[in-house]
Amino acid sequence: MKHRHLTLLFLAAFVSLVVPLFLLQTGNLVTSQTRDRRVNPNTEGAPDTTNRMPASTEVVKVDVDLVTIDALVLQKNTARIVGGLKKEDFLIYEDGAKQEITHFSQDSLPL
Repeated sequence: MKHRHLTLLFLAAFVSLVVPLFLLQTGNLVTSQTRDRRVNPNTEGAPDTTNRMPASTEVVKVDVDLVTIDALVLQKNTARIVGGLKKEDFLIYEDGAKQEITHFSQDSLPL
């Protein structure tokens, strides 16, 4: 009987660890974004740090699960830091399309 309880406890712990990882892999908890980025290899004035193959515009596709954006909000006239903000106080746009803020946190730093 004691062995059965230990087996059930182990099974419950295993399932509680594996199921969230499986959901993350399938994309049920985190939404994936795809963004095209155009790279022009013939930009004047830019240092050439890599060996580029063709002299045409390349399209790089990147899948991003989470983008971190840091913001410091200051009062216009006094330049004091504005605290107590919520995610509803912010709007994020990418290429003119409004993006959903899924995670939001406010750091308390010693100033």
